[in-house]
Amino acid sequence: MNSRPGRVASSTVARIAAGGSNGWRSKALKRARSLVVLGLVAGVQGASTGVQPGSGIESMDKMAAMKGTVRIAYLHHSTGEAIWQGGARGRLFRIWERATPGWANGWVNKIFPASVPGIIANWNAAHATDYRIAHLTYPATTNGYPWENYPYDYWNLWVAHAGDQRDRGEMNLDDLARDYDVIVIKHCFPVSGIVPQSGEPDVKLKDKTIGNYMLQYEALKRRLHQFPTKRFIIWTGPVLAQSATDAAQAQRARQFFDWVRTTWDEKGDNIYLWDFYSIAADANGYLAARHESAPGNSHPGADLSRVAAALIGRRIVDVIEGRGDSGAITGSVRDPNESVEALR
Repeated sequence: MNSRPGRVASSTVARIAAGGSNGWRSKALKRARSLVVLGLVAGVQGASTGVQPGSGIESMDKMAAMKGTVRIAYLHHSTGEAIWQGGARGRLFRIWERATPGWANGWVNKIFPASVPGIIANWNAAHATDYRIAHLTYPATTNGYPWENYPYDYWNLWVAHAGDQRDRGEMNLDDLARDYDVIVIKHCFPVSGIVPQSGEPDVKLKDKTIGNYMLQYEALKRRLHQFPTKRFIIWTGPVLAQSATDAAQAQRARQFFDWVRTTWDEKGDNIYLWDFYSIAADANGYLAARHESAPGNSHPGADLSRVAAALIGRRIVDVIEGRGDSGAITGSVRDPNESVEALR
């Protein structure tokens, strides 16, 4: 057995990650495959994550509603920014948001009510709650970290770097957890550019393969469980425009996010999904052409961003108010024009 930390010493897991679509149809086999990966991760990640039995996850019951002021961090790059703005013209939104003084922020929410901050503000006004959401470009990339927010990057920034350790000055999870109660985590659309597995999966590799992603997600889960009083909302991945991918790659993305939904996610802990993949993907696993921000551009267009903003706004509220395991993982809204079906 190869004893290098973070290295999976099993050809079985490599075969799991390389399996075709037929290999994922058996629920029992899927669970067995997941357990193989989880067992290996538990063995190889203990030293790097510092997670030990009794870390707090055992005491997590069904999450109750959070009380009082709840601070929310919405981490994003460009895809998340489009949805944060709720389909508003990006330049106008940014100018207004950045130019107005703090006391006038409420007008941002009135002028852009379909934006994520507008939706949260309207919920507060209607329900006398105090949910305060802030958006952060993450990683910030101001000190040389690449413009990348894929499974490797969250593993690197939050698992491999903890406490007083940071990669090129980027905030680690300890930093974020000090300032926020709920953290919304996303990847940009290149996350769906998954390539075939070559060799054994390795948690320390940047290669976008199902096997590497699985190990990075399992390590990330163990790390998030170290913060049982915090809640985490993870997007399933944005999809690529058909012209930016191919059928085999789209199928690999579907396989991975199916695994995230049906196996990796578990009820009763402090991690919740927002299923953006199911909102954005067409029947073939592509971003529908009508939802591209421009022909061939995988950023979400205005209609998709508007509906997605309403859905994630409600999903955030559900998680805060103890409905994270019972509410729709796509989010739910009363207005049929702001539903997933309205996009079809």
